[in-house]
Amino acid sequence: MGRHDLVEQRVLAFLARSEEPRSSGEVEWNSAAFHSARDDRQALRRLTARGQIARIVEAGRGRYIVGDRLFQRFIELRLAER
Repeated sequence: MGRHDLVEQRVLAFLARSEEPRSSGEVEWNSAAFHSARDDRQALRRLTARGQIARIVEAGRGRYIVGDRLFQRFIELRLAER
């Protein structure tokens, strides 16, 4: 598993636990101790491009959420197994 995969897992875990859309700044702040903000932004772009998360534009600013409730539940269950 590569570094990018780990960053994506952290971003997905954070968004799956959220009940509301989160800004990229919130995602970056959540994982600041583990990797750079640039890594988070790249992970958000990759996850959005693959359709694993949705980007909602509000007042010109992007907010992110796991759009598929079934996929979100799958992530939550995987996190609980750890």
